[in-house]
Amino acid sequence: MRSFLFYDAVKVDGPKKKILEFNAADSFMDEKELKHFEAICLALQDKNNYFKTSVGKDQLALLDKLIGLPSAKVFACLDLYRIFLGH
Repeated sequence: MRSFLFYDAVKVDGPKKKILEFNAADSFMDEKELKHFEAICLALQDKNNYFKTSVGKDQLALLDKLIGLPSAKVFACLDLYRIFLGH
């Protein structure tokens, strides 16, 4: 028997808080990237437009950049990326 996983309630706040904490310590995102990061987080939290969300090239580039962080900091980024893929 197969059962499907559904993520109706996504919690972006945890990974977002951790990534911003890492950024405060290392400053790997500039102001423009921080705006894109906030836009990504808002889009992932918006359940009403779940199937109509569009992500720009700059936001995708930022997600790629976040996944390329050192292994000590990448876990929160991978969690955000998991949410993005499920979205």
